[in-house]
Amino acid sequence: MADQTGTFTFCVDNRMARWTAKVVTFELSVSDPKQGSSSGGVVAPLKDGASEAETAAHTIAVLKSGSARLHSKLMLIENSQYYHYHRERRHRDTAESTNGRVKWWGIVEGLVVLVLTAGQVILIHTWVGSGSKRISLPRSASGV
Repeated sequence: MADQTGTFTFCVDNRMARWTAKVVTFELSVSDPKQGSSSGGVVAPLKDGASEAETAAHTIAVLKSGSARLHSKLMLIENSQYYHYHRERRHRDTAESTNGRVKWWGIVEGLVVLVLTAGQVILIHTWVGSGSKRISLPRSASGV
């Protein structure tokens, strides 16, 4: 809610984030403060002994006031839905991006483990194959 009337300026700057694109979303709602606020617009009660024209005018004023209040409340609901829809979409996109990175990190990690396993097996085979003599342990006196 603006406290003052006049011209307003908005500055959206992206100097601090050079590597990633930034999205700024905002919504402006302009209303005439002379028509009353969302809780205002209360119509004064009708005087006793009013004419039919006054009664009709009063009824129309009451309906207009109620309609204006309903409209303002529906606009609040619509703005809230809009905000939550876009917030959920941003968070879903972030989660999907993170899941993709985790998937590829897991695949790379698995490949590294397989390569290291194969390298260790090859290394052990070369060590065992390079020794031409087998070492035999001496037998004990009991022959076991």
